[in-house]
Amino acid sequence: GEITDPQLKNAMEGVIIKWVHQIDEVLRQDAGHMHQGDNFPKPLEELTFWTTRKENLTHLATQLNDKKVLMMSNILEITESAYFPAFTKMCADVKLAYHEACDIMVHITPLKPLLEILQECEYTEIPQYIPPLLHCICILWADCPAYRKPDRIVVLFKEISNLLIEL
Repeated sequence: GEITDPQLKNAMEGVIIKWVHQIDEVLRQDAGHMHQGDNFPKPLEELTFWTTRKENLTHLATQLNDKKVLMMSNILEITESAYFPAFTKMCADVKLAYHEACDIMVHITPLKPLLEILQECEYTEIPQYIPPLLHCICILWADCPAYRKPDRIVVLFKEISNLLIEL
């Protein structure tokens, strides 16, 4: 497919290249990055991370479904642009990451009340909250395929350990 304005096509391809790199950076972010350096994040920061990630991915998906962006996609497809597959993959990756974040939020949110109690309780009260907390984590592991990755569960346990050490 040819296009009457090759400069327009080149400009769109330049935008696509930039988007792919920017969005790839967003998609590569994970809660584990909070542990870099001297940071000792707590488990509620994990929930904040996933809440923010879901919101950001919602905004990205909305932008990628804008009429102008869809028109660009159609032009790239019709003109058989070499960048169309990368754009299509990027859109699919955003959609997949969004669904993953939604799934994680559904399953990790029940931890919040327990973590808030644990964060505020006295040291001597901690033992009574550990069994229900572990039960919720087991349910998270069993029912949420997106969270059933060793690096994610290890991060959560590190955050819980940080909380307990701080108490």
